[in-house]
Amino acid sequence: MQSLIQLNIKSVIKLQAFMRRVIAQINIRDRIENRDMYRMHARYFVRDELFETLDKFQKNTERIGMHKYQNGGKYEG
Repeated sequence: MQSLIQLNIKSVIKLQAFMRRVIAQINIRDRIENRDMYRMHARYFVRDELFETLDKFQKNTERIGMHKYQNGGKYEG
């Protein structure tokens, strides 16, 4: 009886290790995708401007008039 419980514990530990590895791989893939998306957009805006623009567009899906950034830059669209 004891050996059967010990075998089940080893199986559970192996299953946990497998699931942790899968979750870690998914998290790494998502972070790489986010990094690539940031790099793709970052060439037009600096980081603060990018997130300021994204926040503005997420709140309002319609076209906005003139938007003035904190650094003094302007965007119309």
